Amino acid sequence: MLEYTEITKGIPVHKAGYDKLDILSRLEFAFSQVQKQIDGRLDFFEFCYLSFMMTQNGAYQDLVAESSNSQAVKKCFINIHTFFRKYDEDKNKRLTWDEIQTFCQDLFKTQPANLEACFSALKHKSSAAQGRDAVDFVRLMKMLYNLVCPNGKFTLAAYKPSKPVQAPKQVLMSVLVAKQSSRPKRIDPVLPSHFKKSKLLGQGGQGVVHLGTYDSFKCAGKTLIGAANSNTVKDTMDEVKFFLMLDHPNCHYL
Repeated sequence: MLEYTEITKGIPVHKAGYDKLDILSRLEFAFSQVQKQIDGRLDFFEFCYLSFMMTQNGAYQDLVAESSNSQAVKKCFINIHTFFRKYDEDKNKRLTWDEIQTFCQDLFKTQPANLEACFSALKHKSSAAQGRDAVDFVRLMKMLYNLVCPNGKFTLAAYKPSKPVQAPKQVLMSVLVAKQSSRPKRIDPVLPSHFKKSKLLGQGGQGVVHLGTYDSFKCAGKTLIGAANSNTVKDTMDEVKFFLMLDHPNCHYL
C-alpha cells in the first residue's frame, strides 16, 4: 500500500519551479480520483490507474523518475485504454462478459483457460451496465495481469492488500452552547422601598427614570407619573414581562 507522501518521492528531483508544481497539481487531482481506501492509501492496481492518469497529460517518468523505459509504460497504458474503449460497445465505461470474450478473442486470438474464473472473481453488478456483471478499467487491469502473469506477485491468489475496517459514519454538527450569564440574579419580588434614587436619567409620557441603588446594587428605577389606571399598569407589566425574557448587552436587564 502506498501513501501520497511516498508517491511524491518518485517525482524527479531535477524538476523545479513551474514543472514540479504542474506535476504535483496533476498528481493531487489524480490521487483524489483514484484512492478508495478510507485511510488515503493505494494498492498496486490503484497505483497503476494513477500512473495511467498521470501519463495522459505527461510522462510516466514524471511519477517514477527511476523508470528505465517510461515510454513503453506509457504506450502500454494507452493501448489498454484504447482497447477498453473500443470494446465498450455500450460506451458506459464497463466491459460485460460478452465484451470481454470479444476483447480476448481479437487480441489474444484465443480465450484463455482461466478467463471465466478471473472475470467471476473481479466482476460486479454495475448500475452503469444496467445491473449486469461487468468490470471497470481498474478491474480490467487486474484481469489482464492475472492472464498474462499467472505466477506474479500481484495475482488474485497472492496479492491480498489489507483494507482497514471502516468506522461507522458520523454526522457532525456544530451546536451553539450558551455561555453562563454574568448578570446578577433577578430580584423577585421587588420591594419599592428598597430602591434609593439619585440622578435623573430621563422622563417619558408614563413615568420618570432615575439612577439609583437597590440594596447597594446599582440600577435604574422607573416611577409612574400621576395616578396609575388599569391601562397604564397593564402596559407597564407587559413591558416588564417582555424584558424579563431577554438577557442581551443591548437590552434593559430587569
